[in-house]
Amino acid sequence: MKAIEVVIIEDDPVFAYELEDLIREMDYQVARTWSTGEEAIPYLLESGADLVLLDISLEGALSGLEVAEKIADKDIPLIFITVSADPEIYREAIKRYPFPYLVKPFDRLTLRSVIESCFFRKGDAGPMEKFPVTRQKVEFQEEFLFIKNKDKLTKVSKTSILFIEADGNYCILHTVYRKFVVKMSLRKMSENFPAGLFLRIHRKYMVQLSAISDIDLSNGEVIIDNKRLPIGDLYRIDLLRRLNRI
Repeated sequence: MKAIEVVIIEDDPVFAYELEDLIREMDYQVARTWSTGEEAIPYLLESGADLVLLDISLEGALSGLEVAEKIADKDIPLIFITVSADPEIYREAIKRYPFPYLVKPFDRLTLRSVIESCFFRKGDAGPMEKFPVTRQKVEFQEEFLFIKNKDKLTKVSKTSILFIEADGNYCILHTVYRKFVVKMSLRKMSENFPAGLFLRIHRKYMVQLSAISDIDLSNGEVIIDNKRLPIGDLYRIDLLRRLNRI
């Protein structure tokens, strides 16, 4: 299988070097690294890439948002990177381009989770409704779930789970490719997911933050995979506070 090729556009040479190490530790390939968008754009337009890690505040003639605009037709997954936690910058970025947004510094697990989310959303699995729903048992690991159905164990990455829905004593795990129904309360389920990636938004819903495409504040809803999920009054402040940290 061909290794995933990642292009890095980052004007801080020390951080760019650290990114290269993180990417290689995840068994991905660093295709090229540039410090300015002007250098990277010709390569991306001609050769493309599987993923671009893009500093949103480049010091060259072009900002990260301008670079994203110039390569938009290539349909390359992007992850914006910045040192700023300014919510205005975040809102401007996702308003123009609905890509993940990471604030420096971040660790390998966070980067890996966001990268995997990019590829799951870009995948060709199709609507998850067409896949069967079965009731199963689950075993938790740090980055994965092992879901047991009869004599079979299915390995499911936590980052493939878009949101989790409570249904009585059961939880419905909505992934990018199918649903799993597990006999466990949402409170108990939430104890097994990293707080930095998942957040409770309602008594019935817990969502992966990087899977959110839009937030409809007027109607109190988040939108994930074209589905509208309600934001509970008790969870609204925490959700907005978390988004302001991004």
